[in-house]
Amino acid sequence: ATFSAPRSLAQNTPPTFRQCSGLNVNYVSGECGSLLQIKEEIPIDTSLFTVEATDAEGDDVEFTLVGDATLLYFFKLRTNKVARSALVMVNSRIDSESLSSPVGNLILRMNDFKGNVIDKSIMIYIVDQNDNLPEFQNLPYRWEVPENTLWTAETSFNVTVLDRDKTSSSYRFTYVLTSTTANLFNESYRTSRLLSAPQTGSIYLSTVSLMQPLDYEANRFYQVSVYVTERVTGGRNTSTDIVVSVLDRQDTPPVFEGTPYLVSVTENSPIGSLLMTVLARDGDRGVPNPVQYLLDNSSALASLFSLNRTTGRLEVASSIDRESAQIAAVYASFSLNVIAEEVSTGSPQPANLSRTTTSVRITVQDVNDVTPTFSRSAYNATVLENTVAGTPVSLLAACTVTDHDDGDNSAFDLTIVLSNGSAFDVFDVLPSSAVGTAALTVRVKDSTVLDYEATKSIEFQIVARESKTTARLSSTATFTVFLLDANDNAPRFNQSKYEFSVPENSPNGTIVGKVDAFDIDSGDFAKISYSLGGTDANKFIVNGTTGQIQVGVRADEDLSLLDREKFPILYLTLQATDGGGLTGSSQLEIHLLDKNDQRPAFQRTFYEGAVKENSLSMESVVQLVAVDSDLFPNNVITYSLLPSNSSASFAIDNATGVLSVQRPLDYEALANKTLVLKAEAADGGSPSLSSTVEIRIAVVDQNDLAPECSQRVYSGSVPETAGYGTRVAELAGSDGDSPGSPNSQVFFRILAGAGDRFTLDAGGSGVIVERGADLDVNKLGVFHNLTIGIFDRGTPQLTGAPCFVHINVSDVNNKAPYFEPVTTRVTVSEGSATFAPLFQPSKTAIDPDSSANLTYSLLTNITTGRSAGGGAVASTPAYNFSTLFSIDPLNATLYAMTALDRETAQELTVQVLARDLNAATPTPVQTATGTIVLTLTDINNKPPRFLSTGSANNYTVQVSESLAPPIPINLKLQADDPDVSTVSLAYAIAPPGISQFAVDSASGQVSLVQRLDYEKISRHEFIVTVSDGLHVTSASVTIEVINANTYDPVFDQFPTPLSYPESTPVGTVVATVHAYDNDSGVFGQVVYSLLAGDAFFNVASDSGRVTLVRQLDRDVSGGDQQLLVIEGVDNPSGIDRRRVSRQMVINVKDVNDCSPTFPSGLFTFRNLKENYQAGFEIDSVRATDKDVGRNSELRYELIAAPGQSADALQLFRVSTTNATDGYYAQLRVNQSLTGRRGWYNLTLVAKDSGSPQLTGSTVLSFFVAKADDFTLVDDEALARFRSALIGTNVILIAGCGIALTCLILMYCKYRRLSRQAEITIAAGESGVQQLHLMKRLEQQKQAGEAETADSAADNGKPSKHNAESRSSNIDAASAPPDDMSRQSLATRAPLVPPSRQEPLHHSKLKADDNLKSSESSDKKRKKKGRRSHKVDPGLDDSRSEPLNNPKSDWQLPPLSRHHRQLGRLPELLEPDADHQGDIRS
Repeated sequence: ATFSAPRSLAQNTPPTFRQCSGLNVNYVSGECGSLLQIKEEIPIDTSLFTVEATDAEGDDVEFTLVGDATLLYFFKLRTNKVARSALVMVNSRIDSESLSSPVGNLILRMNDFKGNVIDKSIMIYIVDQNDNLPEFQNLPYRWEVPENTLWTAETSFNVTVLDRDKTSSSYRFTYVLTSTTANLFNESYRTSRLLSAPQTGSIYLSTVSLMQPLDYEANRFYQVSVYVTERVTGGRNTSTDIVVSVLDRQDTPPVFEGTPYLVSVTENSPIGSLLMTVLARDGDRGVPNPVQYLLDNSSALASLFSLNRTTGRLEVASSIDRESAQIAAVYASFSLNVIAEEVSTGSPQPANLSRTTTSVRITVQDVNDVTPTFSRSAYNATVLENTVAGTPVSLLAACTVTDHDDGDNSAFDLTIVLSNGSAFDVFDVLPSSAVGTAALTVRVKDSTVLDYEATKSIEFQIVARESKTTARLSSTATFTVFLLDANDNAPRFNQSKYEFSVPENSPNGTIVGKVDAFDIDSGDFAKISYSLGGTDANKFIVNGTTGQIQVGVRADEDLSLLDREKFPILYLTLQATDGGGLTGSSQLEIHLLDKNDQRPAFQRTFYEGAVKENSLSMESVVQLVAVDSDLFPNNVITYSLLPSNSSASFAIDNATGVLSVQRPLDYEALANKTLVLKAEAADGGSPSLSSTVEIRIAVVDQNDLAPECSQRVYSGSVPETAGYGTRVAELAGSDGDSPGSPNSQVFFRILAGAGDRFTLDAGGSGVIVERGADLDVNKLGVFHNLTIGIFDRGTPQLTGAPCFVHINVSDVNNKAPYFEPVTTRVTVSEGSATFAPLFQPSKTAIDPDSSANLTYSLLTNITTGRSAGGGAVASTPAYNFSTLFSIDPLNATLYAMTALDRETAQELTVQVLARDLNAATPTPVQTATGTIVLTLTDINNKPPRFLSTGSANNYTVQVSESLAPPIPINLKLQADDPDVSTVSLAYAIAPPGISQFAVDSASGQVSLVQRLDYEKISRHEFIVTVSDGLHVTSASVTIEVINANTYDPVFDQFPTPLSYPESTPVGTVVATVHAYDNDSGVFGQVVYSLLAGDAFFNVASDSGRVTLVRQLDRDVSGGDQQLLVIEGVDNPSGIDRRRVSRQMVINVKDVNDCSPTFPSGLFTFRNLKENYQAGFEIDSVRATDKDVGRNSELRYELIAAPGQSADALQLFRVSTTNATDGYYAQLRVNQSLTGRRGWYNLTLVAKDSGSPQLTGSTVLSFFVAKADDFTLVDDEALARFRSALIGTNVILIAGCGIALTCLILMYCKYRRLSRQAEITIAAGESGVQQLHLMKRLEQQKQAGEAETADSAADNGKPSKHNAESRSSNIDAASAPPDDMSRQSLATRAPLVPPSRQEPLHHSKLKADDNLKSSESSDKKRKKKGRRSHKVDPGLDDSRSEPLNNPKSDWQLPPLSRHHRQLGRLPELLEPDADHQGDIRS
């Protein structure tokens, strides 16, 4: 053995962190050394930044992520070891809301695979994004409020919204109120922040309160939409609804349903007959009481009926006679009052809250008692069959029908039916309907049924049935129509096709068959004659009378005439002709029966085949085929072989014709190698017919002798190093078949034992060594046995008995030694003594050769080492691997020559060389290499080391003052100990008096335990230590405090509320706001912006000056107040911003900038009479002023119209009336108008009370007419009516009720109350009519003014026609039709909108619903010069609409005749001469 002295060991330098680069500015900001801010919700696989390391030796460096599991889930690395860099990428969704803390340490581990592992910690701050929608809490929102409830704290409702984003926002709550909810609810807003859980977010609360009591009957529920919008640019929003349910209370009387009640009853109806069922329900639908029904017995006619108190069934109580005096006096139509009354279990309620009355209109109908009657009960008629439609039948007696009833009761329809009552459409009757009497004509309607052959006569009934009565009385008469025959049917055969059979070659006269035809006509039309047609018709004859068919040719002599083999079926046509010349036809098929007249015919002239000697089967199938054109059994063929020299060796199947071998043939024994046979085919006819054919059979030779080897066993020997082609043995053999033929040629094959070591030479008879053969005796042994097969080349090939070759292989020393196992692992202590054995193997290298002589040595130049981490360690002069060990050359014992160091290389790999000194040849050298892997165990002899401290042995980190302790900071101490025997390291802070920071002794995580204050101390320094229990290492730590935005801005100057006039100039600075922030630097800078109110104002971002940028207008909707929301934001250009916002209220003061306006430029008053006296109220006119307060207070004056006489100022005066809805000009007559007939014009001026004073004016036009001697309506009564209070009853004499009604409609229209006016017309016992007008003054006037303003706007400018239309026109629907009933208004149905079916006492007269169509109709009539006041009740085109048409909005009942004499009504309504006769005006 040879020993060498060890060299010194050099330590590898660890890698160091260099920098972060390539920050993705879209998502990342900050610096690696202090804090990286990364946004949440970044797309997966997005690249964020690149980290880089350096290594002094230029080793590869691999980055990996370790540490916090959450950050490992968020991020991943794409590392490049050669470039010593890694790309930090997003691994999964980053969600700030899911984190307990937005700050974490991302630890990057760098490994140079030389035993150096260094960690770098980067503090990561996850920046919250506005990515969560606001969420309504406690949905759904349902609020129940009892009706009539006054406002209390309980009548408030809270709307709560949660925002899960950590960065708080400001939200605007918007409530969408409809017209029904606008004044009912009010809302307030406040916000609070919940901090109970980190993921909770911010809670925002808005309270909705009730402003006034609710009415269940007016509305049972309300729906208020709530929209929540974030007050940031691009802010998110959401919405929901609040459903407010109103709870009912007892405060409404019963309400009848289905009114008006209109019912008719037939006279003589049985007692107990039901007229109708009235139904009323308690108006308090939420808490209803039961309802009972009473009949008002004040009417004498009430005794005819009874009303069930519980069910409301109105029934007949006694016999009703329509002709009685009582019923006839009211024209068989009258009303009964029905009362609905609540049944309350509690205290009695007032009648106005518990009792309701309505009326039932009853009409008594007459009974129809006469039936339409025929002049006779039965009628006869004749008609020719197939007569065309529309031809009358010949009635043998005239037919009339009479109904002696009158009017509609005598109208009847005529229909034709069968005796069972079903419809019958063969005939029709004229006329189909009649009134009174009708003479009937019966016509053919469906001629297809008129078939004499099918039926000889047709019987039906004609029904005369009343068409316009309820009873529908009817009578019938029987009609019998006899049909006359016509030749309309052609002959028809009994069969559509006839089939007969006859033998082929039949003689003349042979009977084939008989046919038969018929004709359903009668007489000569039914006589038939027969004939034949077709190509072969000349071969047969048919009897024209009997239809018998016979053969008409001598086919037994000329066999081609009826030859079945050519034409098996003959097709002919049969024809039948009747006496009228009509024909019918049928198909005739004659089938020819077969006779045996055809010989079998072979398909070939001769047949060929082959057979091998000694074989009992043919080489290929030989099958004889013959055909016979005859039919079965004549065409059944039987095959046979005719006797010959060779026929005994073969047989043939008599049915199939297949040839078979009966006994084997001997090829060598045959003189002629081709055999010839004769075969016969005979048919099955009688007598039988036959044919013959020749069969040629070739006999084929066979190989039948096997080859043989010349000797059974062969022997040979070769050395194990023998090469390819070395001959081992020579083979020989023979075959007894004839020489020269393939059957006698032989060859050899190795059947077994060759094993890719031996093969045959090119001649196929010599055994030689195979190419690349391995004859190693150590693997395969000395002896090899081959099995040789011998074969001939005949067909089929034959093989003989195999022979054997025994081969002996001699050994040669040519094997290299080898180690088993190749690698041996040994564990030794790094403290092992030098020059002492380290390892002695249990066995040395192995050499298969028996003469081997092995020696051992070390390959010292390739000794390698690895660190504890698995990285390769290079040999150094101080620690030279080649001199560490030596080996004994005889037994391979390994020795340590120098001290071992585990920290330098924990694993050493030594290569051992074994060499055979007795090799047979000098080359190649027979050697083997083995490996010994030494693993060194540790002893504690090294101190621990801090990682990532750099050359200065210092940690420097930055910590934000905003961190709330206790919290880990972005510093985690990391150290390692070269000694693996060290169980754990302990970290500490020295001195221990540092109060702001603490370190976890096990993990090394440094935490903040007391809040930092940048303004007090901006830098902290202390010492940290690490100990392995024996050695202690220290490092310095420097903490740099980062200034943070920790204070919200606070408004210290914010004036509100403010008031400015609407005339304030644009550009005026209305206020200056200011906010301060206690932070320093950019965090203390505050900028301002408007969140709301920017339509009229803006705010300077730096100075906070609020400036008016658009002219104010208080007179528009919502213009009286401007709400501004001003926001102050610090750190304007940064990400971490804090904000504050406040609302500024600016009240807009009114200035007098709106003049009073009238709804029209002209008002015309036409209906003044010269007998009107001073004080007579003409009408009132109202102007409006959009200003408020004194600026909207108006007073009116009359002045003379320009260019007009001032006399009108003496006749009329005006006074100002202050009403709840405005200021009215009350126009009155100033002095008597006697003798003052004619037109007068004045200007009405409206002046406001503002400063400066503004005015508006309109023109008043008065027409004073002559006072007539006869007046339908007393003018003073009309004047009293104009000023009547709501609900005042006006008693009218029946004769003038219509006239006053029309005047009331005109007045309502002129006062713009017509859409809301409700008129009830009820009948009294003495014919006196009561007309009740209900005026809803406040709302109706406002609606009327809006309607008038819309009308004026649509017409472009005020005109005389428009003003006249507003003051005088009556809608077309108010004009009575010309064709009026004799009944009075009191006995007819009231004015009822048909589509609404409202109660009688609420029937609405809508005087101006059809105003436009009425005016259009007026213009058309004027254009055509039509002066008539008649109205066609059936008119349905565009010129007029029928007054009682169901499509009309309302219906006017017919008037009695004396009501048509309206006297001065046209003059009252339209004094112009052009309209004197037009009642529609």
